[in-house]
Amino acid sequence: MALITRQHTYSSGATILAAEHNTNENTVYTLCNGNIDTANISASAGIVDTQLAQITTASKVSTSAITGSYGNVNLTEGSAPSTAASEGALYTKDTSGQPELFFREESDGDEVQMTSGGLFPLMGYSTGLSIFRRTLLRIEPGGTPGTNINVTEVDASGVNYNNPTITDGTNIAKSGSSGSFALSADGTNITMDLTEDIVGVMFAFYSTHDVKNSSTTAGDIFFPNILTSSNNMLIQTFQTGSQSQADWTTVLSTAGDRVSIQLGFITSS
Repeated sequence: MALITRQHTYSSGATILAAEHNTNENTVYTLCNGNIDTANISASAGIVDTQLAQITTASKVSTSAITGSYGNVNLTEGSAPSTAASEGALYTKDTSGQPELFFREESDGDEVQMTSGGLFPLMGYSTGLSIFRRTLLRIEPGGTPGTNINVTEVDASGVNYNNPTITDGTNIAKSGSSGSFALSADGTNITMDLTEDIVGVMFAFYSTHDVKNSSTTAGDIFFPNILTSSNNMLIQTFQTGSQSQADWTTVLSTAGDRVSIQLGFITSS
């Protein structure tokens, strides 16, 4: 309702008519009984928020009007919201019984899962959580050098980072396994099978302390080749001058032989 005006005024000695008096009062009553609008409220009214009702209608407040700093924000689980051009949406929805954070691209575009298990995955890896780990493995002859090998995790401060669940392997013969490790039938592949799934290898540093019963000659250099297969890690070694993988039981053929490999890799949990 617009601003109201006094319909009838009176001067000293004038007769006040009931109809005119009622008209003045009714104008005020009509305004106060549900017809007050912005024209009747001062711009400096300073209405405190405790006198305002909570806004529960969707899209009632324009996002462009929301500015400033905020404390805790609780996001209720739901489905992917619709997005217009040049607009993105941040929201949560249920994933395996856990609320996870998602981002919806513009124009109802792709949904990008931002957390897994409540944690942020590695950028560029979109299938779930990614954890960077670093571990040092020591590979040596087993109880019967030339026939089996031992693989031991070197658990030392400053050496490992986010250690995975590794169980040392002892006296691993060809086609055999022990702990977290197995040796292929030809002795060329050491498979590391962890509780956590391995999704990628970042680096491998290789140290040959002593190999082949110290019978190497100048130019005999060994280097690693690290692969992933079925969420496990394959540890191979090559010798310069050959395109074939070396047999680990031959490389580590005598007591005292040793190879150390520092590995950096990503697991999904």
